[in-house]
Amino acid sequence: MYNLNNKTMTEKKDQMEWKHIWDMTTFQCVENEVYMGGVYWDDDGNKKDITLVFTTYQFLEWIGGNLPDMKKQLTKYINQLN
Repeated sequence: MYNLNNKTMTEKKDQMEWKHIWDMTTFQCVENEVYMGGVYWDDDGNKKDITLVFTTYQFLEWIGGNLPDMKKQLTKYINQLN
C-alpha cells in the first residue's frame, strides 16, 4: 500500500505504473505547464526517455505541501551516509 496525498492506494499492475527515473535531464516551465524529463531503464535493460507534464498550479501546491517532509527524509538519508 502507498500513501499519496493522504489517500491510501493499493498498487495493481493494470492501474499503476512505476518508473524510477535515475537521471533527471530536463526542467522547463511554460505558462501553466511544468515539464520534467529524465531517463529510466525498462525491464529488458533498455534506456528510455520520459517526460512528465504537470499544471504549474497543481505542481506548486503539491510540492509546497510536501517540502518539509522531503527535507526531513533527505536529511535522514544524508545522516545515514555519514
